[in-house]
Amino acid sequence: MRKNLTAKTIEALRPDPLGRRYDVADAIVPGFGIRVTGTGKKTFILTARFPGSPNPTRRAIAEVGAMELATARETARSWLEQIIAGIDPKAETERKRVVALHKDEMFEVVVERFLAQHVRPKLRSAVEIERLYKRDILPAFRG
Repeated sequence: MRKNLTAKTIEALRPDPLGRRYDVADAIVPGFGIRVTGTGKKTFILTARFPGSPNPTRRAIAEVGAMELATARETARSWLEQIIAGIDPKAETERKRVVALHKDEMFEVVVERFLAQHVRPKLRSAVEIERLYKRDILPAFRG
């Protein structure tokens, strides 16, 4: 069933008396909806064919209450754009998390630190060494 989801509509959703989970699709964003479990837990979901999968799959965006409806819709739209571009949103989120976690250990940062500490202050050939790093080494190992 498709409904125009609002905060009031979401609040009114009740668990199934038989304890089964069910989904309520949003009428505004295709594939977006809410899953209600038998215990009453509500989760924003997106149903789509994610890259690498031939079948449609549901993925949780966030629990209701942890994220506002408008934010969840924007996240769903963003995920749909990434899927159209052939990017798996879960993999992209993980990649961004790892990059943020290891930002200080990225090759560019380490090379820049090396040049600043060991090459520029000590060697007359610093300009040539820096040029070679930027031209030959950084493009091959960036990221």
